[in-house]
Amino acid sequence: MSKVMNVNSSLAYEILLYLNSFYLGMFFVCEVAMGILKACNANYPENALMTEAGIFGLLFIK
Repeated sequence: MSKVMNVNSSLAYEILLYLNSFYLGMFFVCEVAMGILKACNANYPENALMTEAGIFGLLFIK
């Protein structure tokens, strides 16, 4: 006879929410670091850097 197990779906959801907060923070830090490296090492027109700074700002607000 097979044993039926009830899986608490809210536990899986809680774990995903916890991991999402960690990965979102790491994604934001990596994006900012890459933007700073691009601004220091690559030659871009000034308006392109301002556009990227605006995108970073929107990422932070969202």
